[in-house]
Amino acid sequence: MSSSPAITSTGPTPIRKGEAHVYALDGLRGVAILMVFFHHHRLFSHGWTGVDIFFVLSGYLITSGLRTARHEPHFWKRFYVKRAARILPPLLLALLVCEVFYRPVHSKFAFYVFTLGDYASASARFAIPSILVLWSLAVEEHFYLLQPFAIRYLSRRSCAVLFVIVLACEPILRAIFSSEHNAPYIYFFTPFRLDGLSAGALLALLLENQTAKMHVQRFASYYGIAVAAIALGLSIRFPVLSITR
Repeated sequence: MSSSPAITSTGPTPIRKGEAHVYALDGLRGVAILMVFFHHHRLFSHGWTGVDIFFVLSGYLITSGLRTARHEPHFWKRFYVKRAARILPPLLLALLVCEVFYRPVHSKFAFYVFTLGDYASASARFAIPSILVLWSLAVEEHFYLLQPFAIRYLSRRSCAVLFVIVLACEPILRAIFSSEHNAPYIYFFTPFRLDGLSAGALLALLLENQTAKMHVQRFASYYGIAVAAIALGLSIRFPVLSITR
């Protein structure tokens, strides 16, 4: 199962001024968890898309929080301390268990310790099967390093343009590098996985507009059904989309 921080729900959290906990997203996390679980047990070939749901959720939630706090004096400290408090305890525990029970080669282990699990998991040379799932955490950690700068220093319009460019370029980038040899890198490696995070970030910017927010709230279920139908149709027409790894 993906080790993305988005998988872990810590329950209701204190609500800051201008923020609200969206409980419906906890239900969506639950659906995504089941999708990934069933995929790893070969019960649902499309379950891998649960990871993409996590990325979209993470992009949305992180961007929303950063936008709310972007003018605060402790912007940087608050964001990175909060991320570290959420990520490091379970990450260090996972690494300790791996060290004690699996005795990995330390040259491989270092990739996962230093947030390069995406590259290591994509590489047959450096991958450690017992902690392979840390690839998605590495992708999100790279996002955490870059996104605060975009939100802090770029206007809302410039951020939106940036996220649209990423969304447009990622499929092209994957198409350019697509081959049987490169398939693991395209699936695991951060430069090929930024569109989900960007989609969530763009949604966060969109929902700052009340008219757009009302429209999304009204038609979101219809959009979801339409997208699911399109995805199912494409997977039937192009079986390669139903990956089983």
